[in-house]
Amino acid sequence: LIGQAAGSLGVQWWARRALQSFKARGARTVVIPDSFAGVLFPPDNVENSETFLFNTWNMCHDDTLTPREQEKCLAGELLLSEVFAGTVRSHPETRFGMISSKADAVQIGFEKMLGLTGQRNLLGALMTPRQFYKWLNLMLQSYVVEPNFRAYLVDGNHHVYTSEQILFETTPLSFNGTVGGHPKLIDWIDSLDEAHCKGKRVVCLGRPQPVVKIQPPPPGTCYCDEALMHRV
Repeated sequence: LIGQAAGSLGVQWWARRALQSFKARGARTVVIPDSFAGVLFPPDNVENSETFLFNTWNMCHDDTLTPREQEKCLAGELLLSEVFAGTVRSHPETRFGMISSKADAVQIGFEKMLGLTGQRNLLGALMTPRQFYKWLNLMLQSYVVEPNFRAYLVDGNHHVYTSEQILFETTPLSFNGTVGGHPKLIDWIDSLDEAHCKGKRVVCLGRPQPVVKIQPPPPGTCYCDEALMHRV
C-alpha cells in the first residue's frame, strides 16, 4: 500500500481498514507513506489544526477509527499520528516505511497555507525548513519504537518519489542520484518485503545531532537525529 503526497496522509488514515482486507497476505504486506508525514507547527497548535481538518471533512465518524479514537476525535483531542501509530502497533506482521525529504517544500508550503487560511496561525505560516525537520524527527522518534517501522530521509526539498522515474536513482544525499550514498531508495523499498528486513531502521546520512523537543532545532537540515541513528 503506497500513498504519495496527500495520499500519504490517506494511507496513514486508511491503512488499518485496508490491512484488514489484506490480512491473508501476512508478513508480506508493506505500507509506504511517501512525502507527507503530517508535520504541523507550532506544536501546541497541532491539536487545533487537526481538529479543524477532521471536522471539515467529517472524519470523526469514520469507521476506520477505534471506539477510543472516535471518542477523542469528537472531543477535539485526536491526532493523525496517534491513528497511524496505533495501526503500526496493532499490525506487527506488516512493514511500515515512511519516505520524506528533510525540507520537503510542498509539506512546508501546505502548513503555511493552512496557517494563513483555516487557522490564521501566523507561526505556522512562518514555519521554516529547520522547524519542519526537527518536528519530523520527533514524529519519527515516536514511530520507530515499533520494530516493524522504518524510514528513509533524503537531503533537500523534493516532493514525492515512488511515482516518479527518479525512484531508481534517489540516494539519502540526492533526490536524483547526482550525489552518492547507500542504500538507494529503490533497494530500501525492496528490502521492506524481505522475510528478515536488516539494516538501520532509519536511513539518513549526515552528522548526528541531538533533537530534543524543548531545544531549538539544530542548524540546517543536512544532519541526522542521533536518537534515530541508534535504531537498528
